Amino acid sequence: MSKSLALFPLSLVAYPGQKLNLHIFEPRYRELINDCKENGIHFGIPAFSKDTGMTVGTEMQLIRIDRIYPDGKMDIISKGLRVFRLLGYDKEMKGKMYPGGEVEFLKITMNSDILMVQKLVELLTELFTLMNIKFKFPEKGNITSYSVAHKAGLSLEQEIDLLKIHSETERLLYLIEHLNMFLPNVRKMESLRQKIQMNGHFRNVIPPKV
Repeated sequence: MSKSLALFPLSLVAYPGQKLNLHIFEPRYRELINDCKENGIHFGIPAFSKDTGMTVGTEMQLIRIDRIYPDGKMDIISKGLRVFRLLGYDKEMKGKMYPGGEVEFLKITMNSDILMVQKLVELLTELFTLMNIKFKFPEKGNITSYSVAHKAGLSLEQEIDLLKIHSETERLLYLIEHLNMFLPNVRKMESLRQKIQMNGHFRNVIPPKV
């Protein structure tokens, strides 16, 4: 069953459960946020890619307006709720400046395999260590594909692909396979960095037996 939803297209992916801070400056989207505050409506962020256009997105709830500037611009905090497929797009909703469209919400499952979660955490931990990134994982039992996807080194197109996957098990597998392909390059870069840092230092080198 389809539903009409106010839309805020962006070249990014918001996942269900994710808090997203946004700076709102265009008049049409300031109108949208004011409608969210006054009427309690939600808005959708369809992820825009130059390669794929807009096909899927996430329904967002306005948590609060954090700051309003003298010129009307504002900082907001929002939260992702549900994934939708975009069926139709209008540049302006009736009587409004902001866009809207017909969407169909996807049936998303969150049941996961604990061993796959452990493997994903293991790979991400190695990635963070190699890249000297500090990241605090969600509490045990709260780690999902959505909660760590933005930290896995995915391209925008890959993040959109992940958003399209209905099953949590398949999303975890997608991330694990990506990291298994991505990490070898990171390891090579780290090895190269260490070699460069060693230049000019005294090294204990064992000569080959030739």
